[in-house]
Amino acid sequence: MVKRKIEKCFFCRRQIKGVRYIVRSVCYAACDNLEICPWDLSADLTELIRREIKKIRKISGKKLNDEIAKCWEFSLCGRCAAEYRKNPAAGRRAGWREKKDKR
Repeated sequence: MVKRKIEKCFFCRRQIKGVRYIVRSVCYAACDNLEICPWDLSADLTELIRREIKKIRKISGKKLNDEIAKCWEFSLCGRCAAEYRKNPAAGRRAGWREKKDKR
């Protein structure tokens, strides 16, 4: 039998007994206005690309990566997962986090 690592719920911080729920969240830059026109295909963009590379080199790798996309993953117990599904945007700010229950 494979023993799993003892996990704590990200919200209530209690040890998870039974089913563990995993939440994955991704936030990334949208390319809404990215449209290619005939000029883009025929123009010499060498200087524009050179300037953009110069800007990018001034930014740290971590900051640049975080500006493009950021991913999170955390574990929840059954009770917190049920509350999270009701309103994911409330997250840890929700009042239900502080409620005491008898487990």
